[in-house]
Amino acid sequence: MYETGTGAEVSDEKAAFYYMRASKRGDPFVSLELGNMYSAGRGVPKSLEKAAEWYRAGAGAGDGECQALLGYAYETGSGVPQSYEDAMEWYLKSAGSGFGWAMGEIGQMYETGRGAGKSYEEAAKWYHRGAESGHAWSQFKLGYAYEKGRGVPRSFTDAAKWYMASANQGNAKAQACLGVLYMNGQGVPKFYPEAAKWLRMAADQGNSLGQWLLADLYETGQGVFQSYEEAARLFSLAAEQGGAYPKYRLGKLYEAGNGVPKSYDEAFRLYSEAAELGNTSAEARLGYFYERGLGTEQSPETAAEWYSKAAEKGDSWAMMRLADLYYFGKGVPKSYDEAFRLFSSSAERGNSFAQYSLGYMYQHGQGTEKSDELAAEWYSKAADQGDERAAAELEKMRAGRSRARSRSGLPFFPGFPLESNT
Repeated sequence: MYETGTGAEVSDEKAAFYYMRASKRGDPFVSLELGNMYSAGRGVPKSLEKAAEWYRAGAGAGDGECQALLGYAYETGSGVPQSYEDAMEWYLKSAGSGFGWAMGEIGQMYETGRGAGKSYEEAAKWYHRGAESGHAWSQFKLGYAYEKGRGVPRSFTDAAKWYMASANQGNAKAQACLGVLYMNGQGVPKFYPEAAKWLRMAADQGNSLGQWLLADLYETGQGVFQSYEEAARLFSLAAEQGGAYPKYRLGKLYEAGNGVPKSYDEAFRLYSEAAELGNTSAEARLGYFYERGLGTEQSPETAAEWYSKAAEKGDSWAMMRLADLYYFGKGVPKSYDEAFRLFSSSAERGNSFAQYSLGYMYQHGQGTEKSDELAAEWYSKAADQGDERAAAELEKMRAGRSRARSRSGLPFFPGFPLESNT
């Protein structure tokens, strides 16, 4: 009565007093309530040790929730010495009482190999038991297992089924993952409005994945009315949670002035934060800002450092820009050999400007043996992607009118700007 205010004024202190008196009867419900009060510091001084004592009392009386909470105390070392083995023991007892949350925790311990041998198969079995009992988090984990094929045959249909069950109970992670399935048409029909609905539910609960995926939809106008302003708002919310990707995407909006005032300074700040967190695209873009002096002092040397970080991770645009620096000797020693190597790696990954530049280097024997045949091959690949420089050079070669240009040695035609990041 005192705890809930039913028939009396709410008072945690009085509730704790009467629970303490009632505890002498050995009621496990009373032990659970006292454990929760000591754990939260409601009506009594906060004490994880005393919380564990009361959970133990209830667990000994067979209460499944107390058993699970005591298991969690052992798992996290809250009020008792940390022990995965003891945690597993109490989780198993709780699961035997039919407590779904404990089943999910057992699944997690098998998945991570804590307190039991690592086994995705055993994890999936326990997630399934928890999911069948109606436990939302277990349903989410089972859906994820089916999506990734961990411990169960991969099935997007089953993933969608369990994500839906969990999402309908309000689990934000399941809502976001279900939105992704609707975006991709995996296990459910591809339908952006339905994806937006579930992503919005997740985003409204503060889920970072839901926020930046919904921002993606607003930026492109898929399933929602296109709005750079709403995209910027959602990317900002996700970025505040420390995510590298939303910081990078918000930086792009500031660079272009879409939905926010155009600001190279703000874009540079966001790219820097995202790059420090390891986002490859941000590393490449940060290199470009240093190369051009956007939002910071111009520094080809620093540009080369950031391009190198992104290039090492396979970013084709960064490879192309770094190759350009080596070709001209900007911030790095001039080297046609290194430029050719980097243009080759970028071209093989489909970068049209690198394909054009590689064709030029084959045509003029720079960093490699001269080969009109290979030059034409790479010019053709670039031209197929709409590169006008490559199309023009290919036409000259086909017409047999190849001639020296006024800017011999430069892989750029006057009037054609450097490729920009997309």
